[in-house]
Amino acid sequence: MRALIIKLSSLGDIIHTLPAYHCLREEFEEVGWVASRRSFELVEAVEGLGAVILSPLEGGNWSQLRGWDVVVDFQGLLKSGFLTWASRSKRRFGFSSKLAREPLASLFYTDRLKEFRGTHVIEKNLALSSLVLGRDCSRWEFPLRVEENPGVEKLFRGRIVLSVGASWQSKRLPPDKWGEIGREFEKRGYGIIFLWGTSLERKEAEEAARMSGGEVSPFLSISEVISSVSVSLGVVSPDSFVLHLASALGRPALGIYGPTSPERNGPWGRAAVISSSIPCAPCWKRKCRTRDCMREIQTADVVNRFLALLKG
Repeated sequence: MRALIIKLSSLGDIIHTLPAYHCLREEFEEVGWVASRRSFELVEAVEGLGAVILSPLEGGNWSQLRGWDVVVDFQGLLKSGFLTWASRSKRRFGFSSKLAREPLASLFYTDRLKEFRGTHVIEKNLALSSLVLGRDCSRWEFPLRVEENPGVEKLFRGRIVLSVGASWQSKRLPPDKWGEIGREFEKRGYGIIFLWGTSLERKEAEEAARMSGGEVSPFLSISEVISSVSVSLGVVSPDSFVLHLASALGRPALGIYGPTSPERNGPWGRAAVISSSIPCAPCWKRKCRTRDCMREIQTADVVNRFLALLKG
């Protein structure tokens, strides 16, 4: 029996799907994964996959969707639902209209998850795998391959990673706040390095580094980010791929939350969260003119909470 996962993006969402994938892999002879161009490199780092397929909506081959016994859509969008239907599989699993991000996506499935226990998106994904297999899936396993990258490892080993990036503008801390946080870690004798992913984030990282005396990372591939986080002291980050990667790799992870909910998207394991207390948070808005929820975060709280993670 062969199963195909459809989970296109984002990078953090890919991490959140790994435990559900791990459960499916235990039962199926082969598991494939349909990924977007942006997430393709990360999915290639997932251990045990039989095939990594570029989404046909981004230039991939439609024929690669065919021939799978079971197709499971962990995305819950119209485009992912359509790809599920285009597979022509007789068993197509996904979320009900109540749970799907775009309710009409549920029309493309033969079997639908109607409810689940818990609040975290990982629990939601595990519940969908449980529906597919007809048994409980509850283990949080993250089968990621960590490649050796000596140059990157030398740069990041023993340092605290301050990851300034996030896919939403509203999630990002202002550069001056990162500068304050970095300066406080430096005062206490900890080496820091600012990690970024886009040209705008690089400018913010450079501004924060000038204020704190920290170092700015070079541009890193996904594989290099995995290696760098794996040897670091840990990560301080907003709700982002790097934060969830740190949790998946078992590194100390401190999440800073404003517009999103740590109950649904928070880090796990050796992790902690600082979230905004202003009335409008979480608002789930991708952009915000003021970012008040992030500006109210106190530097001392961030530093002390992370150092407590290291000691714990």
